[in-house]
Amino acid sequence: MPDDHRSFYPGIDPGASGGLAVLDRAGSIVNVSPMMDTEKDVSDYLAEFGLRVRMATIEQVHSMPGQGELFPAHRVTHAIADALLLAEFARHRFVG
Repeated sequence: MPDDHRSFYPGIDPGASGGLAVLDRAGSIVNVSPMMDTEKDVSDYLAEFGLRVRMATIEQVHSMPGQGELFPAHRVTHAIADALLLAEFARHRFVG
């Protein structure tokens, strides 16, 4: 999956309709996934990126879903849109 020379910034939107997204330092989408069934599944997913994860962001769950189109060059479902936004926040905070 990821190569050893990049830094990664995961975004996690928990919940049944949530998702996971990982961006690299340049802001390119590395991987996206609907939310997994268990915490162990999420842990195993993130472990694939190892120590190259520089900062991760997890959404504080609340009942107000957002709408809008992110990353128009990619087909993004609602399930992963928030995760992509969170990953971009982590990347921006770490990279500047």
